[in-house]
Amino acid sequence: MNRKLLTLLIISLLIGSCNKDDTQPMVAIATESPSPIDGGGLTLIGTIGYISATDHGFIIYRAEDESSYAIRRISLGSPESRGSFSAQLTSGLDEGETYLYRAYMIRNGEQTEGHQQSFIWTGDRLPEISDFFPKNGHIGDTMTIEGRYFGDHQYIVFGGSKTESAISSTDSYIKVVVPELESVETSIHIWKNIPQNAKVVGSFRLEAPEITSFEPNQVDFREIITINGDHFDNDLRRNEVRIDGKVANVIASSRNSLSVVLPDDIETSYPKITVRAQLQDVESIGTLEINGPEIDLSPTTGNSRDEITITGSNFHPVYYQNKVFIGDAEAEVQYASTRTKLVVEVPEGPYPNKVNNISVSVLDKTAMSDSEFEIQDTWRVVSNDIPISYYGHPGTFVLGSKAYLICNSNDYTDSNIYNWEYNPETNEWAKHALPFSMNYSGDAIGNGQNGFVYTGEANDNFWMFDQSTMQWQQMADFIGPQRGGATTFSLNGKIYLGLGGSKLEDFYAYDPDLDEWYRISDIPINPYQSRANMTGLELDGFAYIVGGARTTGEADYWRYDPVNDLWTEMGNFPVVIGENVSFILNGKGYIATGGWSGYNYCWEYDVGANQWTRVENVGHWARERAFSFVINNKVYIGGGSGSSYANVEDEMLIWEGN
Repeated sequence: MNRKLLTLLIISLLIGSCNKDDTQPMVAIATESPSPIDGGGLTLIGTIGYISATDHGFIIYRAEDESSYAIRRISLGSPESRGSFSAQLTSGLDEGETYLYRAYMIRNGEQTEGHQQSFIWTGDRLPEISDFFPKNGHIGDTMTIEGRYFGDHQYIVFGGSKTESAISSTDSYIKVVVPELESVETSIHIWKNIPQNAKVVGSFRLEAPEITSFEPNQVDFREIITINGDHFDNDLRRNEVRIDGKVANVIASSRNSLSVVLPDDIETSYPKITVRAQLQDVESIGTLEINGPEIDLSPTTGNSRDEITITGSNFHPVYYQNKVFIGDAEAEVQYASTRTKLVVEVPEGPYPNKVNNISVSVLDKTAMSDSEFEIQDTWRVVSNDIPISYYGHPGTFVLGSKAYLICNSNDYTDSNIYNWEYNPETNEWAKHALPFSMNYSGDAIGNGQNGFVYTGEANDNFWMFDQSTMQWQQMADFIGPQRGGATTFSLNGKIYLGLGGSKLEDFYAYDPDLDEWYRISDIPINPYQSRANMTGLELDGFAYIVGGARTTGEADYWRYDPVNDLWTEMGNFPVVIGENVSFILNGKGYIATGGWSGYNYCWEYDVGANQWTRVENVGHWARERAFSFVINNKVYIGGGSGSSYANVEDEMLIWEGN
């Protein structure tokens, strides 16, 4: 056979072969039976006969409603070869439900589907997490989770209870924003239709906040402080800043900076800063310093209850948090118009010293005035915590530069009566026991050399106190009937005692040189009316007794002439009075306080004119049953009782005269 014939034969065979293939039927798209996957899910299988299709894949329907729209389309794109193709279905269907699926292709703009296959869904495939990042981070960070079998519409569970929706997901990755967690370190799980215990690789941990510095270091109240550091929360609401344990208002935040306002209620000038972010606390290494107050100008004189203005700087913005003292007496701040001006009321005391400094304290810093403030009250409170309880009896006496009060303690669990020694130089009290018992309504009086006590008990004991030895000696008993609330005075070294009791007008004198009692003339008051607690004055060799009471006080006053043993009624006192005190100062006699309804009046007596003149009130509060004594030309009045809102029983005042 020649070469030409051989060539023609080969061509003829090839053409015949091609014509034979074109006669075979071509499979366009077919749906095969699904294949189960170990661990859950199915592999969907199909066959395609064209590589020129623009898309192919599977469409899934619910069996109960075949005519409904497809519930899932799995697109595989343009096929790379003819023949079998598949896709895994791992999640997103209802367990126990029957479904239909068909393979499909799109060619020349037309969709062709294969015959349908059915399956019953036995449950989603367990998702698998292979990795996630970041491992350490912050609330609000975007986390990427890698793995497989995630499916669509995933939820991420942090720590078993905090669920967050994915912001994007495929079957192999999920992006999610880290939510507000409940613990610093937490596990991560996948939530699909039901909770899935996916394999977890490690755990996510929140970064711990750090404080590197803050500025400024010296601040004023309500000033803005910038805290520098790292790992703060971008959301200012999730940062808690405390200064001295008090919550500060956070006004701005970033990962490395917080801006806060210094709160008003801190309690120290050197507070620590604590930040809580990312569920963790961090404390600053250093401390802030709150600027202390300064006084520029303060008044130099004033009376108690006056309003005075103090100017300066760095006062507390909450006016009552400024502590203002005049000496040791705390003044009440009325208001603060600015942080540079305080208006305060001068307190009533106590002022042991007439001249004092003014101080302003804010937290634990104090500013002191350059100038001194002089209290100009006529009567100045020198103490408001005297340790005694004095209520009209037994009495007082002065020996040298010290006063002695026979009375109870202010400890109401102690019923004993003591001899209290007061030292005006130190403004201190010393308590001494008595070697005898006595009635509360007994009497104590001095003659300038010694002190004397009438016990007021049935045996009528009478005792003398020797200051030089601090000893008591029992003297001759009182010769009159037992009595309480007697009237006493001293003239020319002798002690006089009378009245008191029930319907008694008798009077007696005691001569210390002879240690003898004798009766003097009776005072000619109504013998059928009791007269108790009249007050005695000794002026120019005469004694004057004033007021006293049967029930609500009397106004008459009497003079006793010891030379002629004569009582003379001098007239009426300006007011009905009782339970008052008396004293001699600079040669003049005074009656003060008392009155059964309570006075703080003070009356000066002009012997020559036989006239009473009202002078400066004793302090601001009425009192009765008080004590009084004079040392070094200074009058002291205190104790007794007053109104329910005036705690006068703990108070003692001083007057240096006009």
